[in-house]
Amino acid sequence: MIDRRRFLATASLAAAASATPSRWAIAQTRKPLSLLILGGTRFIGVEMTDLALKRGHKVTFFNRGKTNADLFPDIERIKGDRNGEIDGLKGRKWDAVIDNSGYFPRAVKLTAELLAPWAPAPFLEAQKVEGWSDMPVWSDPKGDDAAFADTSAARAMKAGLKITPMRKTCHDTLAWHLTRPATERDKLKAGIAPEREKEVLAALANKATGKPG
Repeated sequence: MIDRRRFLATASLAAAASATPSRWAIAQTRKPLSLLILGGTRFIGVEMTDLALKRGHKVTFFNRGKTNADLFPDIERIKGDRNGEIDGLKGRKWDAVIDNSGYFPRAVKLTAELLAPWAPAPFLEAQKVEGWSDMPVWSDPKGDDAAFADTSAARAMKAGLKITPMRKTCHDTLAWHLTRPATERDKLKAGIAPEREKEVLAALANKATGKPG
């Protein structure tokens, strides 16, 4: 099997260079950052790590050390478990944290509260930060949302459901994206805008210190 990590990283580079060359050029000249990746050795974490290293960023992993432990041997690793064993993160600072391995609200909240101020839902609503578009969303596994993050495709797969491999999904999605008009390719939205993010973080800091705004 072809090296999926290399394939997807190359696809990502091609997409960025072809679809938004000005943004890509800017990304190449930015100051290197210190990044903490929760996970990092499977699924999209591998591609994110590969791209971050290519851009000159310094990466640290926090994971259990059980999956693909031989990948990226030169990266600093903090061993722990986001379900409770997070002492290794205490007292450390990074420019940014990438969390692509969170499945349950409790585990996500545990690391988020340690690493950065936790923005409560009422605050985000007051700031008009939209779920499903400005930031990732999860549902608290209670009441009507109890089964939202607790589903299984086992029965469907047993009955014959086939899941498209990630390589083909990424390849086909990129191929489709590059056929779109340039005006549509330039309007991609991936999370909250940087300018708006600064405003929200400033408001959160003011809230913590009791300042107006």
